[in-house]
Amino acid sequence: LLASTGSVSGGSVEVAAGTGSGTISILGGASSVDSLSGGAVKIVAGNATVAGDAVGGAIDLLTGTGAAEGKSGDFAAGSTPGAGSGDVSVTSGTTSTFASGDVTIASGESSARAGDLSIAVGTSADGNGGELKLGAGDSSEVGGTVSLESGSGATGGAVSVSAASGVD
Repeated sequence: LLASTGSVSGGSVEVAAGTGSGTISILGGASSVDSLSGGAVKIVAGNATVAGDAVGGAIDLLTGTGAAEGKSGDFAAGSTPGAGSGDVSVTSGTTSTFASGDVTIASGESSARAGDLSIAVGTSADGNGGELKLGAGDSSEVGGTVSLESGSGATGGAVSVSAASGVD
């Protein structure tokens, strides 16, 4: 699909499923050759290609809004299970001139109850469990800070750090 090019802005392209819970699937090609990888799927926003302070296009992945009594749809991103699962990486871009972008992982705010945020590494039946590393950035000037802070309230939240016991 290609929208027309204009002198100032190009046309838009919309792909939509029909009313009634239609699904849109974008799939890379499957490989049936022993050493050939399956096809990739790339979604890339447009570049700002002229001088000035114009920014590149954004990518928004949003779930659908629920009905009056329902919640919004779930969002899942990751690697499908297999003999070995693939890596999942979320990073802001590398830059040589300006500051790199921030990465924010947060649950939404609510007047009822805010959602939890869980970060966990996998367990292993035979090998070592995965490692969880939190680190701040290095700098030739002032290194980054690591902060753990509980929430405030009528009773402030607790901070707990503990090591598991070994099992023979």
